[in-house]
Amino acid sequence: MGKPRIRDILNEIKWSGKYRINEVEIHFISRNHRNNIEKVLFTDISELRQGSIIIRGNHEERYIPHHRIVRIAKISGEVIWSKQPTKHI
Repeated sequence: MGKPRIRDILNEIKWSGKYRINEVEIHFISRNHRNNIEKVLFTDISELRQGSIIIRGNHEERYIPHHRIVRIAKISGEVIWSKQPTKHI
């Protein structure tokens, strides 16, 4: 069986009760960030879509396609999912 889809992992985080969503970060490629990687808390997600997430912040909503997500981790550093073999970004 292949690697789980990001959408499945995001839904598991939201609905399973296994995770405290206020302790989960989403790391994604961002052209607007100085390191090209930006992170937001799972609680900043306003909508989970088929191929993207919508995050809210600073009175705006941003569309983030799943292919730009590179890592999902707990604030403690424990990796839940990574596009690459586990290493700290």
